[in-house]
Amino acid sequence: MADQQAHEPAAERDSHETESSGPVGTETPYDTDSSTDSDDEDYVLLKKLASVTFEDRLKDLYSGTGFTYSDLFAQHKCEWAPDHPENPQRILESLRRCKELGLIERCKPIDATYTGVDTLLTKHSRELVELAEATATMTYKERMQLSEKYDSWFCNEVTYEAALASCGSVINMAKLIVQGSVTNGFAMVRPPGHHGMENEFNGYCTFNNVAVATQVLLDGGLDKILILDWDVHHGQGVQRMFYEDPRVLYISIHRYEHGLFWPNLRESDYDHIGQDKGKGFNVNIPLNQIGMKDADYLSILHQLILPLTYEFCPQLILISSGYDAAVGCPESNNFLFHMFSLAPNL
Repeated sequence: MADQQAHEPAAERDSHETESSGPVGTETPYDTDSSTDSDDEDYVLLKKLASVTFEDRLKDLYSGTGFTYSDLFAQHKCEWAPDHPENPQRILESLRRCKELGLIERCKPIDATYTGVDTLLTKHSRELVELAEATATMTYKERMQLSEKYDSWFCNEVTYEAALASCGSVINMAKLIVQGSVTNGFAMVRPPGHHGMENEFNGYCTFNNVAVATQVLLDGGLDKILILDWDVHHGQGVQRMFYEDPRVLYISIHRYEHGLFWPNLRESDYDHIGQDKGKGFNVNIPLNQIGMKDADYLSILHQLILPLTYEFCPQLILISSGYDAAVGCPESNNFLFHMFSLAPNL
């Protein structure tokens, strides 16, 4: 999700991908006669959110919501485990749902864009990038053996190309928002990125999309970027890349269970707050129980995230928009909430 803060541009990313909200709008009445016969309250609320329009006085401030998707993202998959939880249906089902709600037709289409090796090298080692490139010509057996060396990662013959497009598309969307070409944007991309580390593939992630995009924008002159990570897992890759950088405020809400939940790292706890100049700019919100509800999550938003955001006053907001914290995802174990409840509050 990408959003504006005090008329400053704001963007999304990674991860599993990003959503969007914008200037305050007005909601058109929901026509129950033309809606689905479903009694599902979630569906009704989604349809209402999808019907939001902007007041005339705000139209000049709104330049559209960008949307990026490519069929290439659905070609990245685990060849030896078709039922792997990080499979193409994740993005295909998200795309289908957005189309069903008429959301995509309301966005500005933005073509997928490839990033270059030099850009990747701002956050990843040359050895890692070259290894990722080599996977395109490896045999089935070689790719499987390579994947076994890393924690929860896989590849096939299109993974490298998809990873270049995934990272490049997040960078491009963020740049367009900063330039004012769009107000906000949603890059629906795979593979995701927030676990990716300097010299290690990790947690389904090849390159760290949001981290690379953040570095590009910092190098381009921005000096206050907020990364909000609401994936059910802690984004340790992003945390490590900006742990000493006061220009980046990283906030992660994640299932922790006193370190028993993956990635099972001590650094995912609340007392890891950054170091040196970056001390105080890393905010972990580790949740130690499951079965939490919307009210719990909204309390975190209003009591922690929004006050920190207003104080930091970011020029840009990037969201690592993993959906595995939402009701319905088996990885969440009914962990959190109906995620769209957060949208009207951002």
